[in-house]
Amino acid sequence: MLFVVGYHASGKSYFAQMLERQYGALHIETSAVVRAFKLLDAPDVSMNAWARAKEAEFSANFFDEIIVSAVRDKYLAEIERGMVPTEVVISGNRSLNGIQYIAEHLQSIDERPTKIFAFEVSEDTRYERFQKRDRREGDATMPFEEFQNLIKEEQNTGIDEIFLHADMIISNNGTEAEFLGLSTLIAEHELKLKRYTNEGEYIHIYNEGNREQRR
Repeated sequence: MLFVVGYHASGKSYFAQMLERQYGALHIETSAVVRAFKLLDAPDVSMNAWARAKEAEFSANFFDEIIVSAVRDKYLAEIERGMVPTEVVISGNRSLNGIQYIAEHLQSIDERPTKIFAFEVSEDTRYERFQKRDRREGDATMPFEEFQNLIKEEQNTGIDEIFLHADMIISNNGTEAEFLGLSTLIAEHELKLKRYTNEGEYIHIYNEGNREQRR
């Protein structure tokens, strides 16, 4: 089981989706699962207020339970289709405790050792990419100071602690093509995955701005 973590616009979703699309991994994005659950449960309540209320009513692992259920349901659905995922990839976690909780409660479907890959990018580069991807209204014009507040919110969840326990820290300060090359190397040489599709050969490029750190 692989957990892919990083701050906003660090490339974690890009990497996880690449593993799903090209290597047959099962990918769950935690924020998408939580947003979908909230939309059904309390569409008119703010995310922060709703989250605080749910954790107070149930437990600090309320959202982790949602992720566990989502992964298990998707995994069993793939099995029913005759497809065995090559890897279970969960992206977007911001708490080491949450990762440990999810890994423990999903051992029944994936007994392989848990790995954590953390993606780091310089703040200026993240801000530039955040504006370009423009996923939500206002992202493209968000002032740098407001973006820094988003980063502080992530830090408050404990994401830096995850980096301290990561199995690999991957720097993504290069181009998209260079990141694809590096991601391919990691998928095939670190995770030992084989290409899931027949889309031809990829060029394996190490970006001089990228590095791998093993702990």
